[in-house]
Amino acid sequence: MAIQATVKPRRIGQRRRAYYQNGPPTVIGAFDFAYVAFAVLWGVVFFADVPDLASAAGMALIVGAGILSLRQ
Repeated sequence: MAIQATVKPRRIGQRRRAYYQNGPPTVIGAFDFAYVAFAVLWGVVFFADVPDLASAAGMALIVGAGILSLRQ
C-alpha cells in the first residue's frame, strides 16, 4: 500500500507533463492562467481578502491576454 501511494502520484505527474509537452501552446497557456481565478477565490474564502482596483485591473489584463491567445 505504501508503494502504491508513492508510485501513483509520480505516474499522474508524468501524464500531466506529457499533456503540457504535447498540447497546443495557446490552449495550455490559457488554462495555465486559471490560477488567477483560484487565487482570488481562495483569498476571499480563506482570508476574507478582497482584491483592490489595481489588482483587479492586473488580473483582467492577464485573463484578457489568455483569451486573446486562444482566439489566434
